[in-house]
Amino acid sequence: MIVSLLVVLLMVFPFIAGGTYYVHVIWLVFFYVILAQSWNICGGFCGLPSLGHSAFFGIGAYISALLSLYGLTSMNILTVFAGGIIGGILAGLLGFGLGLLCAPLRGPGFCIGTVAFLKICAFIMLAAEGVTGGANGLLLSQPPLYTKNYSYLILLGVALLVNILTYWINKSKIGLGFAAIRDDEDAAEATGVNVVLYKGLSVGMSAIFPAVAGSLYVIEFLYIDPYISFSVAFSLELIVISSIGGKGSVFGPIIGAAILVPVDQLFLIYYPLFHAIFYGFLLILVTRFMPDGIMGYINKLISRQG
Repeated sequence: MIVSLLVVLLMVFPFIAGGTYYVHVIWLVFFYVILAQSWNICGGFCGLPSLGHSAFFGIGAYISALLSLYGLTSMNILTVFAGGIIGGILAGLLGFGLGLLCAPLRGPGFCIGTVAFLKICAFIMLAAEGVTGGANGLLLSQPPLYTKNYSYLILLGVALLVNILTYWINKSKIGLGFAAIRDDEDAAEATGVNVVLYKGLSVGMSAIFPAVAGSLYVIEFLYIDPYISFSVAFSLELIVISSIGGKGSVFGPIIGAAILVPVDQLFLIYYPLFHAIFYGFLLILVTRFMPDGIMGYINKLISRQG
């Protein structure tokens, strides 16, 4: 009941908000919920420390931009759906393959493997300058029927979908397999869990929605380049959001995004030089004092009172 009421309030918010800036901030919260929750499937549920998830965002963004620029779709709702679907499928397949390829790696080794994938994607986009614009990126024109509210509602719908998927994974047999790998990979393999397949599924499933978010990002900001979309720092933001909220929980990335995104916007406005320092320092503090995040801390308090 509470969740349904909250969803209704979020749906009507852009029509009653006092200005577009507040709508934009909530838009960013939805955006980072999608990305952080997607990373949570891989890094939280399965314990795979990926630093390459921004690559899947970039894949969706570039596909939508290229579909528009080369006349396959106009820059409108068709671009969002076509780019989101094609980008999501391609990112899911690449993520599944990446998970299989990096399955023998653990901890830092897996992390390095995902960074290598990220850098390969960035190199391809830089090298294919005639198609992708190279380092200059791609600049798009404003969609004819675009409105902020239209983009807001689509993003809200995608955020709901990724959270429903995460909830289902958490309660399913697949989620149990992910948790077994996260807790003890050797023990999971000894009890019959197909570790290689489950790692592939984890990365593949977590790669789909970042590509959809990338498609929505392009129609909102009308620009994309390799330095935005294939950035380790961008991937690190997702880890910080999930970790602060509580990675491995359904509500953790939601709480993390709801807190960090507005604070981050304040830093960008008033203290832009300290933006990156803020994220790094915050990650250190959380790792030291709240390793299980806010949700982990809440669960501990509930268990003590019970």
